[in-house]
Amino acid sequence: MSFADLLNQECTILRSTVTDTHGVDTKSWEEHATGVRCSTQSKAGKIESTKVGEYHEYTAIGFFLAGQDIKPQGGDDQPDVIKMTSPAAISGVHYKVLHVGDESGRGHHLVAYLKRVPDPAP
Repeated sequence: MSFADLLNQECTILRSTVTDTHGVDTKSWEEHATGVRCSTQSKAGKIESTKVGEYHEYTAIGFFLAGQDIKPQGGDDQPDVIKMTSPAAISGVHYKVLHVGDESGRGHHLVAYLKRVPDPAP
């Protein structure tokens, strides 16, 4: 069994974009990637950032294939949001991406620390 076989969930990655229309910034969410294989696990904790003295609390951890374009901070300083699409029991659940890293250091997979949020684009 490969690692990809363990990713038994699917999600859509939403990325925030800003459109400048006649001097008025309009923020919207676009589907950046669909059908992304992942696996999420409920787990609470916090990520500490000692350089600026702040921390973020997370409510889940997500696992993704190495090379997946998922970011905790986009071009307009908004983190990506993942929308779970499969299985049906968690379809529609949204998570804000707080941190993404290759914790193994071997380029095998990515670990994302996530926080459950309401739908960013109702």
